[in-house]
Amino acid sequence: MKIPINVLIFILLGVSFCRGDGFRVQTRIDVGAKEFPESNVWHAAVVDANGTVQYALERKIPYGSPYPSLSVSPEKGFGVCLNAFDGSVDFFDSTGVLLRSWHPFGASTPDHERILKSSLSRTSSAILWSASDGSGAFVALFTPEGESVWERGLSGRSGGEVQIAEEGDFVLAGSYTYEETPLFSSELFDARSERIGVLPRPFSSAQLCRPAGSTLPVIGMTDGKALYRWQSDQDSGSEPLWILPGDEEFVTDVTVENDGTILALVQQVAAGEFGIRYGEARLLATGSTGVPVEIQRFLDPGASRLTFLRIDGDVRVSNDSGDFARRVSDSE
Repeated sequence: MKIPINVLIFILLGVSFCRGDGFRVQTRIDVGAKEFPESNVWHAAVVDANGTVQYALERKIPYGSPYPSLSVSPEKGFGVCLNAFDGSVDFFDSTGVLLRSWHPFGASTPDHERILKSSLSRTSSAILWSASDGSGAFVALFTPEGESVWERGLSGRSGGEVQIAEEGDFVLAGSYTYEETPLFSSELFDARSERIGVLPRPFSSAQLCRPAGSTLPVIGMTDGKALYRWQSDQDSGSEPLWILPGDEEFVTDVTVENDGTILALVQQVAAGEFGIRYGEARLLATGSTGVPVEIQRFLDPGASRLTFLRIDGDVRVSNDSGDFARRVSDSE
């Protein structure tokens, strides 16, 4: 069964995944029956590069409510857990000790339509949120201990995705306003909360990398079908580098190398009996012309979404379940 392109793009825009230098998150859900409202149990564990569990979390989630999302710092191992079902945010240290609980929506009450997203760097956390009534979207920067550094309102009334640079010096935040058609905005902020660029495009995945000698990052971003390269001090990014044809493959993740090369993962995606099914994948890299070319193929990556993982500066490809990992230079 094929999934319509517009539906898949909004699914990809609504799902975030964790990446990191040695630390990653593994999740499992024990699904119960509808007549037992709190029998669905969400499990998450932070593991290091050797697969050793550093700490684990568990939440009982009412039937039909959104599951939490745990993100981990690339190198330090501190984490942020977004509890969308009650609108709370928990900050943990590298051993799993709860440092702070924060409630951006006020009282902890169930609301299935809230938006809560996070992205973690070596030194800080970026969190994006918006209420279900479309009253506004916001992004904030936090210390590892959960203390607020700054907060900014976004152009759109509803939140999209958020991505922080590895050094924590830039934050890319997405939002949109739905009128006759969605009006998207991706805004770039520096470490002082100054807005230094806006692109009228959404993104489901993005990566920021500041090349040597440059004061601004190169941003590789995708909405699931198109690939963009944006540097806010240049007239670029408005038009895609490349658009993926057809409706059987989607761009699941992007990353940017130190030389400005953009790597993109393209994976087969279809609707299965129990949700989205992922299949064979290709790794693309932008060449000298900026047009991506295939450099590697993954024939059997497991039945989950592939994303990039950086370990000691080495780019790897990994799936959500943690049972697949390849260096980008490895042959299939």
